[in-house]
Amino acid sequence: MKFTKVIRSISTKNDLKRFCSAYVVDHRNLQEEEILPALEKTAPQYFYPDNVRKAWRECRLHKEQDIRLISWIMLTHVLLNKDDFMSPLAETDQEVLEWERLVIDAANENPTPSNGTSAKNLDLFRFVLETAWDQDNDITPDEQNLISNLRKRLNITEFEYRIIEADLGKFPQIGNEVHLRSHIDTARKHLQSAGFLTIVRDDDSNDFDVIPEEIAACLRQILDIEIRQHGYQELLKYKAVKKKSYCIKTLEKIGCKPKGSETLEELRDLILHRVKPSQLLGGTSPRDGLAHEVIVDWCRNLNLQVSGTKSEAIERIINFYDNLKQRDDEVEDERTHWYQEYLKFASRDHAYLRAQQLIEKDIEIERKFEEATKYLFEFKLGHRPLKQVGSEHADGVLSHGDGLILWDNKSKESPVHLADHIKQFDRYIDASEKRVNAFLVIGPSFTTESAAIAMRFFVEKQTIITLITAEELKTLAETWEKKGDEKSRGSFPLGFLIQQGRFNPELVNG
Repeated sequence: MKFTKVIRSISTKNDLKRFCSAYVVDHRNLQEEEILPALEKTAPQYFYPDNVRKAWRECRLHKEQDIRLISWIMLTHVLLNKDDFMSPLAETDQEVLEWERLVIDAANENPTPSNGTSAKNLDLFRFVLETAWDQDNDITPDEQNLISNLRKRLNITEFEYRIIEADLGKFPQIGNEVHLRSHIDTARKHLQSAGFLTIVRDDDSNDFDVIPEEIAACLRQILDIEIRQHGYQELLKYKAVKKKSYCIKTLEKIGCKPKGSETLEELRDLILHRVKPSQLLGGTSPRDGLAHEVIVDWCRNLNLQVSGTKSEAIERIINFYDNLKQRDDEVEDERTHWYQEYLKFASRDHAYLRAQQLIEKDIEIERKFEEATKYLFEFKLGHRPLKQVGSEHADGVLSHGDGLILWDNKSKESPVHLADHIKQFDRYIDASEKRVNAFLVIGPSFTTESAAIAMRFFVEKQTIITLITAEELKTLAETWEKKGDEKSRGSFPLGFLIQQGRFNPELVNG
């Protein structure tokens, strides 16, 4: 959306004045009817490259850590990847929080990233980052500037940087606590005052964050962004660049050395983080990259102009994918059927499950009970279970602050007796490299003695065991789901599940 159209659609007087404050002189003394003409007159100031570059630097080095981080996520990982560079407010908030949780989960799965970065560089960067945080448990603007420059010098990606920070228990806040929506709103107001974005309202009174097209173009040039992420993902599916050998060769040319054991999907992810599309297609020298005839054939397949130089053809291809609209391809998840019969899987109702063609063999019950639980946590409560390796581990793991919540499913035809499984759970807890804040046991019901056993375990091991029935967990999930759509309700506060002994639904804040 062009600048002029954006300012004429700004939702409230306060939003108008806040955006106005970036470059309109004496904006506080303007009458309401004077603000819009003043904004239109000063429009070029908002997307003058030197102004945008200065405002961006001030934003990245803001004295408040929360504003520095959230502003960066909101612009680079959300709005600059959106169609028309705009997003509903609730969706923006949710995607900021999702990105924060993604980093925390990645740190819990692999605390020492090694995506082509040398171990020596990662160790050095970790040492500097840890030293900076040890001083007053905060990062000053000067320290942030040093860290950013060192990160680039050591060829460490922003994602790797944040994973290391999360492993230190400092991302996105102390103790790996995700931000509140109030924090996001504070950062949003700062970005408005800096002249980066504003809030517009459509005919149905829905509010959207939006970066005017001219400002977005300037920001993308400053940040060296050639393509939006979903467009790059589509580009990487084309036959000319999806071969494993070509991906490895491209990464090696920019100094990134894959281990050799990566899947094609993992190599693509490395390219998304490290390689610009122009490098992927054109290489790092004039005679490098894809052959000219391959590029021309690609243009022909996309119905693009085929004449001109190789670099011009590459630019047309990149622009084509950059302009692709985002699509929500709904693929049915078979776990939805297992979730619907969650209680039947918990109680091992063989006859019913067979009659409904949900199982063929009894051995499938436990696995599908586990998978339905993962589905419940991810799609109903908003927490993605972490990936695990090996076979000797709990059925599931969730990030919780700077620790973890583990769970295990026990499908039984009779009440679960904790004593029968306590040694198994103890092994899982001892094997965890991070603190286990709680261990959830999910079953059809529990013996009376199990609560006392859980209490003894806490006294001896200082780890909480929560005994929750499948019915209680599913009711909790469905109650949470009724609070609104996924974007507005956010993620369920997992702290409510940390209850010693038998779970009490009445303690959950509805």
